[in-house]
Amino acid sequence: QEGDLIIAVDGNMVHTFRDVELASQKASVHLTVVRAGKEISLNVTTAELSGHGADRYLQWAGALIQNPHREIAAQRGIAPQGVYVSFVWFGSPANRYNLQAVTRIVAVNGEQVRDLDEFVKRIQSAGDSSNIRLNVRDLYDREAVITLKQDSHYWPTREIINDGIEWLSREL
Repeated sequence: QEGDLIIAVDGNMVHTFRDVELASQKASVHLTVVRAGKEISLNVTTAELSGHGADRYLQWAGALIQNPHREIAAQRGIAPQGVYVSFVWFGSPANRYNLQAVTRIVAVNGEQVRDLDEFVKRIQSAGDSSNIRLNVRDLYDREAVITLKQDSHYWPTREIINDGIEWLSREL
């Protein structure tokens, strides 16, 4: 939990994040932590993380969109729902209609968005020239609703994917 202090992994004292990382290279570990001033023991299942970051992006309406960062959800204590707006180009529809970087789009035209695939389906079903209503959440998990008019002539939708060897780009 947030605020826990890890003092031992499998009975071995740890002093740095690297100590914890090295001791946790197995399917589960036994942790000794200090929580609210009391020492407690926990059995924890671990998960392997690639460390490569995002490998798929979407350029849409002048915004760079990706699945939410696991780290932001953990750091801010918010659910990693929707898709994450990581950048907005000046002069783009996203910029004109106030779609902000570091927000998450959680619904398109009232339909929930859980990931990039759902986001692509929602915007494609809306059509090129229509206004799109977006439910967005900021890093404090405050919700807002904005309406954005797409301009696919100057700001086409493009998918950018890393296939493990190189970055590939295709227009949707």
